[in-house]
Amino acid sequence: MTKINKRKNKSHQPWIPTVLIIAAVLILAGIVLILKNNSESSVNHMDELPVTQFDLALKEKEPIFVFFHSNNCALCIEMINNVDEVFPEFRNSVTLVDVNVYDEKNNKFLLRFGIQVIPTLVFINRNGEGKKAVGVLPPSQLRDQLILLAGVQ
Repeated sequence: MTKINKRKNKSHQPWIPTVLIIAAVLILAGIVLILKNNSESSVNHMDELPVTQFDLALKEKEPIFVFFHSNNCALCIEMINNVDEVFPEFRNSVTLVDVNVYDEKNNKFLLRFGIQVIPTLVFINRNGEGKKAVGVLPPSQLRDQLILLAGVQ
């Protein structure tokens, strides 16, 4: 009789593992949805077209550095490296508009600036006045142009 009593007193609830699994799945699904929504909102901001970035910065009278390039020409790759080296110093004072010339969404923007050769760099001051440079600027010359543009002493 003692063995029977022990089995009767022992609480065996087969539904507990099922409830725990369902709860864990719901929690994970909630976390995934939260992370997805957060990443989509920041991605949408980063996915603005270059023309939109440019027009907004121009409207706000910010200094703008427009960088027209491709991701596969040798000179463009050299200039991308120079921009990556120098521009972080100016990220809080100059707006960078990075334009891949082979992205069809940028065709009208290329026409607007009359881009025929890459890399092409355009520096627009707060008054909307611009200066264009074609080819590779060494880091020191790029830095000098960005200093002038930003008005940094």
